[in-house]
Amino acid sequence: MSLAEKVLVVIPVKDLKYTKSRLKSILSLLERQTLTLRILSRTIEILKSLVPVRSILVLTPDERVLALANHWGVLGLKEEGRGLNRALTQATRWAVQQKFEAILVIPCDLPLLSRRDIESIWELSAGEEDIAVMAPNTDRSGTNALLVKPPGILRYRFGKNSFSHYQTSVLAKQIHFRVYTSPSIEFDLDRPEQCRLAFAKPYCLEKAIDESKIRPFDPDWGSSPHPAGR
Repeated sequence: MSLAEKVLVVIPVKDLKYTKSRLKSILSLLERQTLTLRILSRTIEILKSLVPVRSILVLTPDERVLALANHWGVLGLKEEGRGLNRALTQATRWAVQQKFEAILVIPCDLPLLSRRDIESIWELSAGEEDIAVMAPNTDRSGTNALLVKPPGILRYRFGKNSFSHYQTSVLAKQIHFRVYTSPSIEFDLDRPEQCRLAFAKPYCLEKAIDESKIRPFDPDWGSSPHPAGR
């Protein structure tokens, strides 16, 4: 089953002033901003090989990130209110208005994410009308990807112990669910020890972010229109 025209992929990105705050003991703010944008660029490039650019939505309160989304040719939506789960609810309303069949949330901290990860998550939803596909992190405390089909049938619970919260929710609502795991999607970049490990891997973070071909973050990057936010 093709992803084209069917799924809206949402990539939430924090305000760059606060990005990767848990890594501040080992990286400066400028380094954390650059790292975030390099992973974002790499994620978008993977998605562009699978879905139309009009099916890729960067969700953020940061005007500079919205400008970059526009520069990369994908949609940008200005986050309203505060908090990831509220922002995703906002994006879901937009997805429903645009008649997408499913919504896939991919956080911007998966440096080893692969094309196969995205394809596999979508394939697990094939043949089901109401389904959630969840990809947990390494210790299964968090959720590193979530597909909901159709959009809006599941309340967002990203945060502490989100994976167990989602499992409880789908069981209570009698929604079919499947779990997808792979080393590449389980690994998120959230703590200093993960950052050190990433640079030590055979296919290391340094190589992954270099492939994005994005320059170091320019804090003076200007703003430009972002279609989905109009």
